[in-house]
Amino acid sequence: AFGRWLFPKIGFFWHLYSDPRRRRALQKYGYSHLKELVEISEKEGITLIPWAGTLLGFVRDGGFMKHDNDVDMAVLPSKSPKEAVDIMVNKYGYQLIQGLSYHGKVRVCSFMKKGLSVDFYFMFDDGTDFFKQYDFFWKDDFEYNDSRQNHVGLYSYPRMDKLTTMVLNNIEIKIPANIEEELYYLYGKGWKVPDPNYKGEGRPGRLGTADDLGYSMTYDEVINDRIPEA
Repeated sequence: AFGRWLFPKIGFFWHLYSDPRRRRALQKYGYSHLKELVEISEKEGITLIPWAGTLLGFVRDGGFMKHDNDVDMAVLPSKSPKEAVDIMVNKYGYQLIQGLSYHGKVRVCSFMKKGLSVDFYFMFDDGTDFFKQYDFFWKDDFEYNDSRQNHVGLYSYPRMDKLTTMVLNNIEIKIPANIEEELYYLYGKGWKVPDPNYKGEGRPGRLGTADDLGYSMTYDEVINDRIPEA
């Protein structure tokens, strides 16, 4: 109980320290990372597009948002998470911070390079007009049986079968052709207007929270297919 009380307070001060550093890293290295990610996508057959806050910033603000602190990329059905991790780590020098699994599949991978975090959100095709996406979070008031357990957010977004090109900082980037529809599902009808108090409400793409849990994974576990089934 003491640990559960103390951890959020430590986390609060850690974020006060780490977030400014991460924001500076994004402003310093964001475009060089973006250029490299575009090249990786073209060379390696990993279909990557800007996603979440990165996509919103590019379309609405014309670049990375000043308060953002990482690069978000959606991975459309192409390479498997294991193949993507192998390429990113062993060919391009990224460090896998963690993989996140749910129901025996890797759903999200977080990488680090030059102090900048790059998150890969894998889109899953279930044969409908929508892709499924997963994200993970930790509840301060929940008693986890394993320190690696996470709660799982479930999401659904219109399929991105057609892509178009935008140019940002002299970099050609693929984005969904149905961009306004995707941003509506990501952030709701008010996505065009910056909201400093935005808390995630009104996101049509959010289906809710899974009843069961996901797990954090190491590089070795991802590469060697040691993926928890629960």
